[in-house]
Amino acid sequence: MNWFKKNRRDLPWRHTTDPYAIWVSEMMLQQTQVDQVVPYYLSFMKRFPTLQHLSDAPLDDVLKIWEGLGYYKRAVFLHKSAGIIVREYGGQIPADYRILRSLPGFGEYTAGAVLSLAYHQKRPAVDGNAFRVMARIIKFKKPINRSANKRTIINIITALLPDKDVSSFNQGLMELGALICKPVRPLCSKCPLKRYCQAYNDLPDAALLPVKPKRKPIPFFEASIGIINRNKKILVLQRPAGGLLGGLWEFPGGKMLANETPEKACIREIKEETGITVRVIRKLMVLKHAYSHFKVKLHVYLCDYQSGKMRIKNHENGRWIRPAELHHVAVPGANRKIISYYFKQERP
Repeated sequence: MNWFKKNRRDLPWRHTTDPYAIWVSEMMLQQTQVDQVVPYYLSFMKRFPTLQHLSDAPLDDVLKIWEGLGYYKRAVFLHKSAGIIVREYGGQIPADYRILRSLPGFGEYTAGAVLSLAYHQKRPAVDGNAFRVMARIIKFKKPINRSANKRTIINIITALLPDKDVSSFNQGLMELGALICKPVRPLCSKCPLKRYCQAYNDLPDAALLPVKPKRKPIPFFEASIGIINRNKKILVLQRPAGGLLGGLWEFPGGKMLANETPEKACIREIKEETGITVRVIRKLMVLKHAYSHFKVKLHVYLCDYQSGKMRIKNHENGRWIRPAELHHVAVPGANRKIISYYFKQERP
């Protein structure tokens, strides 16, 4: 705690105890680097300064300002929970663990972080950094991705929580992992806990812990998508809110079948997803893109609408929009690259 007070980074969400602001920051920081989060956090809080502002906003607006930060389900959960809190709890984030855990997006960590940092409750907030620090201190040689092993470490950290200033303890443990007890090449000589750290004192390299599970091969597939023109407008489809990239808009298309050409896949997928028939004009580009759990090679075609009444399948909605409007809808990262290339090449 003393180390944290002297060495903590000056981050915007550390200048407030507003539970809403802390909740937003904690949601953004999940699986995302601090340097990437800061500008998004500042923009988000400027656009939605209170929980009421967030609740009142259309989900599209929330997703648009989140665009590029990834893991969009976090934005969907923020928006959904904001609405529930406004309707059922008077717009004030409840200081009750069981209530928080019942809200979308409030896992054990997020609930603990909000309650300890904003409400000063004696609750653990154990993120990946804190797991790593404690695994090294106690020389924990079991994989920490397993729930039973995670629970062991959470219980140890819970037992160590101080009666006062739990916020500094929780933040200090996480900050130590971020700045000193790094995944690779930890700065052990600068660590205030090195005298207690069993990994530092007993192992040739503290970075041997925690035990890392074997990574599964990342799936790869090819897909074809179409930028369809109809009366100088382009078709975009909205992904289902509960799934991958939920709520974002994208060009229609999908995975290629075995022994299928990219062009035929484009025509078939558009027909299956939308009910309309298109004519391929030409290939616009080929794009390789990596998501968190898979990699994809996208074949992108310029198409003209031919016939058929639109019947959307596997999506929430479909819209014909002017090309200029593509800049105002929230789209996944791959589609953002396609849009940028499209405007450079086609100058619509």
